[in-house]
Amino acid sequence: MYIKQVIVEGFKSYREQVAIEPFSPKHNVIVGANGSGKTNFFHAIRFVLSDFTTQMRQEERQRLLHDGAGVGSVLSAYVEIVFDNSDNRLPIDRETVRLRRSIGLKKDEYFLDRKHITKPEVMNLLESAGFSRSNPYYVVQQGKIQALTTMRDTERLELLKEIGGTKVYDERRKESLKIMQETETRQVQIEETIKYIDDRLAELNEEREELVKYQEVDRKRRSLEYTIFEKELSDTRAKLEEVETARQRASEKSNKVHAEARTAHSEQKEVEKSLKQAEHILATLLKEKKQLEETKKEDIKRRAQVELDVKDIEERLQVEHQGLEERKNELVQIEREMVQTQQALQQIRPIYNEKVQQEESTTSRIHDCEHRLAALYKKQGRSSQYKSQGEKDSAVKKEISERTAILHKKMEAIKRLEAEIQELNSSIMDRSTESDTSHERQEQLTKSLEASSATLAEAKAKRDELQNRRQANWKLEEEKEAELEKMQQDMRKKEKHMEAAVPRDINRGLTNVKRICSDHRIPGVHGPLIELFDCDEKFNTAVEVTAGNTLFHIVVDTDEISTKIIHYLNIEKGGRVSFLPLNQLKAKEQPYPNTPDAIPLLSRLKYNPKYHAAFYQIFGKVLLCRSLDVATNMSRSTKLDCVTMEGDQVNKRGALTGGYHDLRYSRLSYMKSIKELGGKINAAREEAQGFKAENQQVEQEVNRVMTQLEKINNERARAKSELDRLRAEVADIGDKGKYLQAQLEAKERLLRSAQDSTARMQKQIEELQEELKVDFMAALTPEQREELAGLNPEIQRLKTEQVRCQAERMEQETQKTKLELHLERNLERRKLDVEAELESMNLDTRREQMKARHADLQQVAESLNAMTASFQENERKVQEQRVALQQFKAQLDELKAVQEAEEQLLQEEAKEMEQLMGKRNLLLQKREDLQKKIRELGSLPSNAFDKYKGKAAKELHRMLQQCNEAFKKFSHVNKKALDQFLQFTQQRE
Repeated sequence: MYIKQVIVEGFKSYREQVAIEPFSPKHNVIVGANGSGKTNFFHAIRFVLSDFTTQMRQEERQRLLHDGAGVGSVLSAYVEIVFDNSDNRLPIDRETVRLRRSIGLKKDEYFLDRKHITKPEVMNLLESAGFSRSNPYYVVQQGKIQALTTMRDTERLELLKEIGGTKVYDERRKESLKIMQETETRQVQIEETIKYIDDRLAELNEEREELVKYQEVDRKRRSLEYTIFEKELSDTRAKLEEVETARQRASEKSNKVHAEARTAHSEQKEVEKSLKQAEHILATLLKEKKQLEETKKEDIKRRAQVELDVKDIEERLQVEHQGLEERKNELVQIEREMVQTQQALQQIRPIYNEKVQQEESTTSRIHDCEHRLAALYKKQGRSSQYKSQGEKDSAVKKEISERTAILHKKMEAIKRLEAEIQELNSSIMDRSTESDTSHERQEQLTKSLEASSATLAEAKAKRDELQNRRQANWKLEEEKEAELEKMQQDMRKKEKHMEAAVPRDINRGLTNVKRICSDHRIPGVHGPLIELFDCDEKFNTAVEVTAGNTLFHIVVDTDEISTKIIHYLNIEKGGRVSFLPLNQLKAKEQPYPNTPDAIPLLSRLKYNPKYHAAFYQIFGKVLLCRSLDVATNMSRSTKLDCVTMEGDQVNKRGALTGGYHDLRYSRLSYMKSIKELGGKINAAREEAQGFKAENQQVEQEVNRVMTQLEKINNERARAKSELDRLRAEVADIGDKGKYLQAQLEAKERLLRSAQDSTARMQKQIEELQEELKVDFMAALTPEQREELAGLNPEIQRLKTEQVRCQAERMEQETQKTKLELHLERNLERRKLDVEAELESMNLDTRREQMKARHADLQQVAESLNAMTASFQENERKVQEQRVALQQFKAQLDELKAVQEAEEQLLQEEAKEMEQLMGKRNLLLQKREDLQKKIRELGSLPSNAFDKYKGKAAKELHRMLQQCNEAFKKFSHVNKKALDQFLQFTQQRE
């Protein structure tokens, strides 16, 4: 044996842990500078092996602890020595032995291979290895050799004796002498005791004969009591078996009733669920019936309104048709009258023009005659008018000059009139072109309006169809929203029930975990265990009692995720939650027994294989057994936890847990309902989203059609506005054309007048020029005198003719003006008004309205027929649901009655079971009392078991009474005499 390693920490100069190794099995030398810790290392070994520090006070232990400068104080220290025990010098069956001594201010402990050991045990262990306290020189301290060399002989002899072990024998000799002296003292005491015992035995020997008789009666009494107790015990056991049998039957009956009650409860639950569904369906149907009635009333009102509209449109159409015919006839009459008027104008205009020409011609002739008459008079009075030829010529030239200037002005006026006439002709041509263009544009706009009427009717029909479709979709969406709201209310109720079934702290923690994962976007969180699996309802009880609150442990991918969430929970004080990190869970496959009476509970769970480790952690070592007896046997044989379908548990260590488990508050049932409702809610939400999307699409179609309608209406409005503008423009063009025509005629008359005046003016100038050639004193010729005599009558005749022509011209002009005014102001204006009325009285529009109203009427009729059919179908369904509701209520009442009867039966069974249990407890107590009494009888004679076995109980009680009477005679007997005699005899021996 040798030291392999020394570990020091907190001891003297060794503050930190220091491990010194390796050591040689032979010699080891430690060298180092002063203060390096050689002496402290030596003291550390002595601290463990030597007994110089076995009894230390607190101050001494404090001195051994490290107390360095600039660092904190050390509160404990230890030294551990590792021995190579391959030679088994230490009586421990290990090749390496660790011995540690640890001290503190209030402790001083030893550890052997890291297990606590007392100081005497350490000393004995070291003694067995040769480290004797009586020979402490296996450790040679510093200075001992020098002290040995300077010792006196007597001291050296004592040292040799001590080393050789002779001093031990001297000490043992002293101890032996002390023991011999004590032995002699005890011998004297024993002799005195023996003398007392002999005296006492003599007294007890006298009482022994009476005691023997007493013992004989006592044996008989105890034999009788044993036989009586044994008979009562046998009866009690038989009664216990009967009670156990009855209890077993009652338990089986109770289990059967419980099963029937559970079945009835399940059926009641299903019936209540069906009843609620029927009530919900009935309420929905009644609501739908009310809506159908309201819709039917609205459809009836709408049908009446549409019928009234149709009648009104028919009446208007009839009136407008009559008005249209009247206006058409009036227009034809106006056009005919206009033709007649125009024909009359065409007939009267030439006559008028002729009369105008005659009047102008007569006027021109009058002017010519008057001018000639004036010239002749002037020529006749020239000699008296002028004094000389020169004066005459000057006057004539002057007049020629004046008339020439006037002629030039008139020529310029004629040119201007010709230009104006040309310009008026051009304007009239432009107005005619504009009128033709406007008429063509009117025809185009009229055709466009006729074409857009059909497009407008189609767009309106499409709009009505889409609006009806949108209303139907709105109705479906509202129904689905109501259904979704109902399911969400049921979901909130189920979640409240679930929250009530979960501990408050866990529930708060689960809620906060969901929020934390959402807020901090923590991935890899799969949710509570209860949400990750499914199983048959019949296994709910077994699964719940097995898992308990571990159903709400949260499954995560890694332990880092759970650490992060726990960190946030601690910061927010958000409750407590347990986690199942998949990276830390190992599913070590467990061998299961191959028997139909017990199956792994894990095999009845349905879950995603990636969660297998988490589910194995909870359910992997649990068997689902057919009965409690099977569970007890399986638990003993397989060392696995077992559970029954009723929730009774048998721990692998033997503990049993059981009792009634109320299925109405099953958390798995709540979770299953929540999952089912969640699926239904998601499906309903998707359907609602589908309806919304379809409604949005229909809404877009409606908006598109409405936009198209608005566009068509705007285009029609623009076309109508442009058509009205064109009509007004055509009328204005006509008015302007007539005005220009009148101006043209006036200008032409002025032109003719100017031309005639110019011609006369030229003739007068020519006559004046001829006058220059005539002599001053020349007289009139006979022809001129004759002409002068005939001019006045001619002028009178012409003036008379002028008056006549003017009267005829004015008569014709009056007729022409009257016809023109009648044509322009009456006929043409009336024609425009009638055409406008005909335009406004568009029968196609009325017919389209009529067609649309008939389509609406047909649609309303179809809707009303469909509504009537739906109403009848709703009535039929309502009656069916009411019948089903009555049936469900009757079935529910029947089930409640059955359940009440079963509860009554269960109460009776429980009362019976309670009575049986009370009777059983009494019998068990009686059995215990009888067994106790039998035990208290003590040792019995060998024939006591069969001696009175055949006797009746009555006779046994009689014999026992006789024994008790006999006992009264030995009331003075010392019942302990024999025992005392035997005791003293044994003491004496």
